[in-house]
Amino acid sequence: MRNNTAIEVYLVGFWPDYEAFFFQGIVVPNYRVKVINPIKAQRNNFLFKFLPRFLKNRLYKKQILSLIKKKNNDIFIFQDNRLFLDLIVRVDTHKRLNILYRNVLKNTEIEILRTKKLSEKGIHLWSFDVDDCNNYKMQFYQQFIRKHTGMSLPKPTYDFSFVGRDKGRSKKIYALEKKLNALGMTIFIKIIDSQKSSAMSYREYLRLSCQGKCIIDLNQGGQSGLTLRPLESILYKRKLLTNNTRVKSESFFSPENMKVHDLNDVDGFSLFISKPYEEVEFDEKGIHHPSVVLRSIIEFNVTQNFNQ
Repeated sequence: MRNNTAIEVYLVGFWPDYEAFFFQGIVVPNYRVKVINPIKAQRNNFLFKFLPRFLKNRLYKKQILSLIKKKNNDIFIFQDNRLFLDLIVRVDTHKRLNILYRNVLKNTEIEILRTKKLSEKGIHLWSFDVDDCNNYKMQFYQQFIRKHTGMSLPKPTYDFSFVGRDKGRSKKIYALEKKLNALGMTIFIKIIDSQKSSAMSYREYLRLSCQGKCIIDLNQGGQSGLTLRPLESILYKRKLLTNNTRVKSESFFSPENMKVHDLNDVDGFSLFISKPYEEVEFDEKGIHHPSVVLRSIIEFNVTQNFNQ
C-alpha cells in the first residue's frame, strides 16, 4: 500500500468567511491540509495595501506559481476565482490541479472556452451542480457544511427569512413579501450588495437568517445544485421554502419541514408555517462534511495518478 503521509493538500482561494470557517480544523487521515489565502499571505507587507490592483494580482500569481513549482507532487484545490482560472490554464507541469466551482458556470462564450481549455489540459474540474457536471465534463462533489457550534441563535421572530446577495432574486423576494404580508405572515429580508464594505461574517449571517421559522432558498436560473440553505435549515432546525426540486431526492428531505414551490402562489403557506418543526436524522459528519468531501477529491487525484 502506498504511503501518502508526504502528500500535502493546498486549498487556495480568496475564501469568504463561511468557507474559511468550513475549512477550519479540516482533517483527512494521511494527508496534511493547508488553507492558503493569498491576501492573508501579504498581511505583513505594509506597502501591499497601497498597490494598485494589477500589481496585487501580479504578486498573487507569482506567489501561487512559485508554490506550485515547489510542490509538484502535492495536490492543489483552487477556488473558482477568475484570477486562479486564468493562471492555472497556463500551468503545464502539474498533474494534481483542481478547480472547486462554488458557483454555477456562466453560460458565456468566454467562460465555456476557458472551461474547455482547463479540461483539455487535464485540470480536474469539480461542481456541486449536476447539470454543470453533465454539460461541461466536471466531477460532482457534495455541497459541504460544518455546524457553527458555540453560538446561541435567536428565537424566530418572523415566519420567513431571506439573507443573501441579489443575484437577480430581489424582485421575486419582495413580490413574495407582499403576498405573505397580505395573509398576515411576516418575512425578514436582508439583501447584501457586492461591495466589500457590505460583507458580513458567517456568524452574523446565521443570526439574521435564523430569525425566521422558515429559510427561503431561491436558486438562480440554470442552477440545480444545492445551496447551503437546505443544509443550514437542517443543522439549525428551521423549515425550508425552496424552488429547487432536487431537494426532494435528498436523504434529508422532509415534506413536513421542506416545501418545494415556485413562490408564485402562497396557497398553503399559512398551514405549512403553523406546524412545528419535526426532528430529522442527519449525520453532521457524513457526506456533507468538508473533511469527507475533501477526502473524495483527494482520493480521486491519487487514483488518477495510479491510472496514468
